[in-house]
Amino acid sequence: MTLPQDWEGQGIIAQILNEQLAAELALYETPVVNVSGIELRGVDFPRVAIDFNASAGLAVEHFLVRGFRRCAYVGPLERQCVKRHADAFQDRLASSSISLERFDYDHESQPTEGRPQQRQRLEDWLDGLEKPVGILSWGTAASCQLLYACRSKNIVVPYEVAVLAGENDEVISQTTLPVLSGVNNPSLQIGYRGAERLDCLIRGQRNDSSDERIPPLEIVTRGSTDLMALDDDELASAVRFMRNNALNELTVQQVADSV
Repeated sequence: MTLPQDWEGQGIIAQILNEQLAAELALYETPVVNVSGIELRGVDFPRVAIDFNASAGLAVEHFLVRGFRRCAYVGPLERQCVKRHADAFQDRLASSSISLERFDYDHESQPTEGRPQQRQRLEDWLDGLEKPVGILSWGTAASCQLLYACRSKNIVVPYEVAVLAGENDEVISQTTLPVLSGVNNPSLQIGYRGAERLDCLIRGQRNDSSDERIPPLEIVTRGSTDLMALDDDELASAVRFMRNNALNELTVQQVADSV
């Protein structure tokens, strides 16, 4: 990271994603506040970030009130913050005696050569899940791939598989089929609070290096989770038939004959 030579700022708010950036920031004799949820060994800048436990709790409540008693998680689990999110989700589910299935999804920043193989692995994994199941994913990209895989395998969303993104992308969520539900994270609140802590540091006021975690605002419910779970195979089959023939004129008898 290189700041302009004539930069005369008094403080830095940074999303510190790796040790290299942390080391470079440490060279500047200026206060730093970290707004990344990634925890790095030896990096102790004051932090303001999302509360993963609160996010997981919202997701569990969202699925339970819709009748889901099976849940899964999709995300790049080799990343410490993602694993922490998944673990928090599992801990909240355990209090309702629900186990958790996990799928290790390669992050979108990884090389594209393995994408077709990953898509096939994802489809096979979805095929093998007992349904109905509610799936929480780390981010928007993984959620979009989940919806694509469900369409490819003729899995009805949200009746058989409900998909909830761990973030709320207002633009992309409106382009998916069905439209994507997401956790509305407190980005503005994290930014404001980070600025407040940085101001304290600049003024020389006492401001320890402890983490400050801010809970998400809400879950924005859209089509990918906005129905009750169908634990009845015949009913799910009927819904699938109607969805696949949505542009055709259907009779009750045709729907009944399809199951």
